[in-house]
Amino acid sequence: MATSETSLFLVLLSTGAFWPPRREYYFFKPPPNDISFEVNEESEAILMRDRKKKLKKLKRAKACIPGEMYRFGLSHPCAEDVKHARGFALKTANGNTIACIHIPCPDVSSSPRFTLLYSHPNGSDLSDHLVGVPSLIDLARFYRCEVYSYDYSGYGISGGIASEHNLYADIRAIYQYITMEKHVDPSRIVLLGFSIGSAATVELLKEEKDRKPPAGVILQAPPTSLLRIHEVTIPILVIHGKDDKTVAIEHGELICQRAVTKVTPEWVPDAAHDNIENCRVVWKRI
Repeated sequence: MATSETSLFLVLLSTGAFWPPRREYYFFKPPPNDISFEVNEESEAILMRDRKKKLKKLKRAKACIPGEMYRFGLSHPCAEDVKHARGFALKTANGNTIACIHIPCPDVSSSPRFTLLYSHPNGSDLSDHLVGVPSLIDLARFYRCEVYSYDYSGYGISGGIASEHNLYADIRAIYQYITMEKHVDPSRIVLLGFSIGSAATVELLKEEKDRKPPAGVILQAPPTSLLRIHEVTIPILVIHGKDDKTVAIEHGELICQRAVTKVTPEWVPDAAHDNIENCRVVWKRI
């Protein structure tokens, strides 16, 4: 990878190259006698629109009550609520209140195989990863695990301003919630960071290196200029698309060279930055 490319990515981050999308969701508590339903016809779309007008929508995470769980609603007037995911809010060490979600393991007959903490890429928020294809709900179902995720400060309904400093405080807040409040043993946690989410993931690992480590780490399309990977000793699986034009595959290759604990990487043919999560080989490898 060229030095100029690395420097450019680092400069972009330090000067605020965060791209929070327009907010497309809210949290809410269903009122008494509220009925959620599927929208398949125009008449049902009209009913959904009228129903949503009556909801008390929480469009800022700081409006949430600490410890309370909420339903996840989409801003489009006719869109159905997101099923299987529950929202909650956490306050970070930097004083920002961020939006988080929990997706229980769909297989209620047994305990989750593991707990997955997902840090999403730039230019997206929680709603994109709950209604997109594939979604975090699909991850929970396919891997028979429970999933946690969160919106960075300044993204979605999370408060604060998007910045590298806040990004690291955000992932610390939800990791501490999972391990300390929900009492999930780190040995049952897998960290999955996508693109800029890789930076948050590796920074967390550095801070936790003197404590019990998580089971493992998966980095999808990680940018090298953000990562001091040589400080991390647990297994790291790097997945990168060979046709990625946003974060070139040379970034992933350099991270593999730096890694202390070597894991055979997954270089995905014909995969770009925006479709790598749709590739069959990625799902099977994880």
